[in-house]
Amino acid sequence: MAWLAETLDDFAHDEDAPPDDDARFLEEAGAYLGLLLIDHLGGECSSRDQQHHVHLGPAPAPGTFDPFAAIDQALDANDPHDALVAALRDAEAEARGKGPSSRCVVAFRQALASARPDRRVERRHGLDLALDDGTEVDLERLRAAEDAHVAAARLVSLLPGGAAVHLEWTEAETRLYPRLVGEAFVAELGDRGDALQLRPLVGDIHVALQLRYPGRSRFIRRDEVDRWLDAGHDPAGAALANLRDAAERLDVRTVDDHVFALTTGDALDAARLLLPNLADELEGRLGRPFLAAVPHRDVLLLAKDDFAAERALARHAKELHDRAPHPIAAHPLQVDGTRITEG
Repeated sequence: MAWLAETLDDFAHDEDAPPDDDARFLEEAGAYLGLLLIDHLGGECSSRDQQHHVHLGPAPAPGTFDPFAAIDQALDANDPHDALVAALRDAEAEARGKGPSSRCVVAFRQALASARPDRRVERRHGLDLALDDGTEVDLERLRAAEDAHVAAARLVSLLPGGAAVHLEWTEAETRLYPRLVGEAFVAELGDRGDALQLRPLVGDIHVALQLRYPGRSRFIRRDEVDRWLDAGHDPAGAALANLRDAAERLDVRTVDDHVFALTTGDALDAARLLLPNLADELEGRLGRPFLAAVPHRDVLLLAKDDFAAERALARHAKELHDRAPHPIAAHPLQVDGTRITEG
């Protein structure tokens, strides 16, 4: 760590260093810092959507720390050496469960073990947690709570499970959204998957329904959908309408010469494959039909329907799918209006 601090200080004060070296130094020094902290404090790496954290401390590691942000802040500080020392203190506090992030994780895990011993945390990235029943929880709200344990207990009390709670349609209607899930998700659920509302879309891709709240979401059960249908409501139609209204425009960016990506950042981009107007909005750019892929929930890959584009699309989709915490499918799909088939 002393060597890293000296190297950091030298680089920060090297006025002759080429500007292009900044990104390389940040990447390498951040990775090195992360490995040092894991070796020193215990823990593991977590990566999602090209964002990297380390979870520090004895298993299950409570701390959350961004080593790349720490290096970046140290480079901008008047005294890089002191800034790195301060970052190390923060990391050690996180590993002990005393940091601002780790206290949220500790409080939630304790509340979960006390009130819902039937549930466990299956995946984690920073303060985003996924439970073993597919429920997703964002603990960011606990950071501002005066008492994290009280806030965590309230959050756990809202989790689905136990006695079936029938949500009224007036509360559910504006919170319903579709969610694409893949073969791995269905396999993980096992017998519990029979209770969820899952509709086959194409191949091994299914459409689920979710209720989205600030900081958390949960999947909809089949009995809930049946109850709403019997009352004359349209859950799938409401979910699609909410998805259509979630973003005013489709934010499509270029990946390479053949592939484009929809990455709005609201965890709904893969589901936007279902939008009835998608083909109309993209026809000028991609033609009709076009190709698409949904490697994970946070991206929709797009390409023209030709051989070179299909190969490029499949390559990018596999790379994203293989390292995603919520993988869906890596194979290309052909989209023609509302008709979606395997490419």
